[in-house]
Amino acid sequence: MNPISVLPPKSRGALGCAGQWRLGAMLAKPRRLQTQLVILALLVAIPFGAFCGYLLWRFAAQERADFDSQLQQAATTLASDIDRQLESMRTLLRTVATYRSLRERNWAAFHEQAREALEGTGHWLLVVEPSGQQTVNTSVAFGTLLPVMADTETLKRVVETRTSVVGNLFVGVISRRPIVNVALPVMDGDSIRHILLLVLTPEQHIQGILAEQGLPKGWIGGLSDANAVIVGRSNDNEKYFSTPLPAELANQRHRSGVFEARRVDGSLALRAVSRLRSADWFAAATVDRSLALAAAYQALGAMLLIGVIILIVSISGSIFLGRILTRDIVKLATAGEQLGRGSYAPQEPGIVIEINNVSTALFNAAVDLQAAQLTTARLASIATAALEALIGVDRNGTIETWNRAATMLLGYEDEDVIGQPISILVPVDQRTSQDARIAEVFQGETIRHFDSEVQHKDGRIIPVSISLAPIIDSRGRVTGLVVAAHDISERREWDRRRSLMSRELMHRVKNSLAVAQSIVRSTLRSTPDPAAFAEAFTGRLASMAAAQDIVTDGEWKGADLERLARHQLGGHMTAESPQIRFFGEPVQLPPAAAVPLGLALHELGTNAAKYGALSVPDGVVDLSWSVCVDADKTRTLHLEWRETGGPTVTTPSRQGFGGTLIERGIGDAQVERRFEPSGVICTIDLAIDTQPKPNADFKLNNGSA
Repeated sequence: MNPISVLPPKSRGALGCAGQWRLGAMLAKPRRLQTQLVILALLVAIPFGAFCGYLLWRFAAQERADFDSQLQQAATTLASDIDRQLESMRTLLRTVATYRSLRERNWAAFHEQAREALEGTGHWLLVVEPSGQQTVNTSVAFGTLLPVMADTETLKRVVETRTSVVGNLFVGVISRRPIVNVALPVMDGDSIRHILLLVLTPEQHIQGILAEQGLPKGWIGGLSDANAVIVGRSNDNEKYFSTPLPAELANQRHRSGVFEARRVDGSLALRAVSRLRSADWFAAATVDRSLALAAAYQALGAMLLIGVIILIVSISGSIFLGRILTRDIVKLATAGEQLGRGSYAPQEPGIVIEINNVSTALFNAAVDLQAAQLTTARLASIATAALEALIGVDRNGTIETWNRAATMLLGYEDEDVIGQPISILVPVDQRTSQDARIAEVFQGETIRHFDSEVQHKDGRIIPVSISLAPIIDSRGRVTGLVVAAHDISERREWDRRRSLMSRELMHRVKNSLAVAQSIVRSTLRSTPDPAAFAEAFTGRLASMAAAQDIVTDGEWKGADLERLARHQLGGHMTAESPQIRFFGEPVQLPPAAAVPLGLALHELGTNAAKYGALSVPDGVVDLSWSVCVDADKTRTLHLEWRETGGPTVTTPSRQGFGGTLIERGIGDAQVERRFEPSGVICTIDLAIDTQPKPNADFKLNNGSA
């Protein structure tokens, strides 16, 4: 038993007070400075050691918590990556479900389209009847006799739930290897018409995701399906793939957090499990228990070693510091004696600020005034040369100082404004808000970079960015404020232009999408052949893009006609034999006219290359234009396309979409095409001082616009 514990309470209190008195007396005993510092280091070392022990314990706990968090994050990340893979497969199924060939049961066309859509993905697609009979299987040639679907479990779940289902691992009838089905029902009213299945091969897709996890050495990631069968494993996958999990691990798949468990190979490990959102599958991350503990022990050892080193360094530093302080104090005593004899001289600075202050106080007093005067002169020079307008104001709101930049910004010379109220620079409608800000600054606040306006000497209002800062004297009182301002007119103009450009961009994008939609519909109607459709649509889309590029380069202010024409017809021109000749003055087209006119030129060039002057080496196209001004000062562009030297031209029996695009696709333009025996002549008259009808209004069909 502790002897102290048997004493009465009053005796224990008296003994405690006596102990405190003895400790205080021991510390107060005069000693050499070096000895006192060593005692201080020891007094610090005792609580420091206890604190280090506490930190070591907390650090070990935190290390384990961090390790557990990393393990749980690894399982969660793996589950998220698998979810993304499965969701992408569902998205692909939804896309395939929209194919017209599927709705029309055109199985040969659907088989070909599906194989093209899945090329390079490693997946194959099945169309299965609700009875389980396969109708289409892209892994084999079309027409191959197909068996009944083997994955009856997935089929049953789709029929019962009528929703997309992710199946479990099974062996395919045709592929003869373990695969997984992602199924999507194709509904016909309330009944299931077909079931689409996208096949996933774990060796290719799951193992690729596991390899990308970048797990640390000794960590293992794994994936199991709803039947607790291993679908993938980052280590020894060939050994354990498609084998059921042991009963203990299968029962622990729903546990949360990090827990100890035995792996498939029987080794003891820390384990974290995360369930997938898109399927009743589970991702797991494991690491050897010994590896986790080794990391914690290593961290504890490092912390302990650091603590011992710090303790040794602190005691050694106390001894070394004591010697230096003793030397500085002796020098200070010598300097004091010299000051008493009137021969004070500044001493070499030591390592203690208080000692240095005592040693240099008198010397600095003589230098302070000179330094202050020099600083004031420098600040005045900086203010004079500053690029920002700097204005000094006293507490009464009167202007005291004024630099050259303020004159350049506001037009006043310093003699015009010094002594005047600051309000003469503030527009009337903003004086109340400015007075409130100035009041805040006089309370000691600094207000930085707010947008405002000032009034020039000639009455103009100038947008500026202003900062306000208080002027504080040596006793901490606010004696005035400094106003710093710079002109932001260019920034305001740029913001305005950027806003206009953004709105114009949105308008152009909507119009371009509408035009592209109309072109797709009309090209499909007039060009049923897929290859011809692709060629025609690609050319028209490239024509639109080229016209939009020219408008964009001009910041939507307009498009140069000759540049537009050369871009649209460049594919039919060569440097050796220039079959297309351009004649005309420089003309700037309105932005809205560039795309439709570019499309018309593209169609004229395409037709000429197929049937007209550009289809033979000696054919020539003359493209000329001019601008005339009528009595109303409206500028009208007259453009003429004339082909010569080509095959004999006859009037076509029917008009295709290209002809409709030429004659009716340029808004309010007047277009005339004549099929002369010597060649096609097309004239276009377009008012270029007005905005044509928006391209978004085009409704192009086979023969009408």
